[in-house]
Amino acid sequence: MVCLDAQQEEQNKQQQHQFMVGVFDGHCGAGAAEEAMEAIQEEVRDLVRDVNDTEAFVRAFLATDDRIQDEAGCTATCVTIFQHDQGGEIEIRAANVGDSMAYMASIDRDEDE
Repeated sequence: MVCLDAQQEEQNKQQQHQFMVGVFDGHCGAGAAEEAMEAIQEEVRDLVRDVNDTEAFVRAFLATDDRIQDEAGCTATCVTIFQHDQGGEIEIRAANVGDSMAYMASIDRDEDE
């Protein structure tokens, strides 16, 4: 699991909070997964300024891949949650590489429950 938060506020006043969770599965053990976990949070924090900038997420994943070249590789699924202004709109972005993925679902609850 990876967490990012308050540093984003200083880098980009439009996005006050950023939180990231990820699941990493190393092909030949935990080495690549651990390195990818460390690298992706730095790359996303440094490269992603706007939740709608899909290319920035692609660049972050590619930069992470470059950083873990000495390892056997891994799959990764990351979900980044951005909150604009305290109490403001929340945006969610999911990205994956390899054969892992994320699903987002919502539950509509009846008032009778």
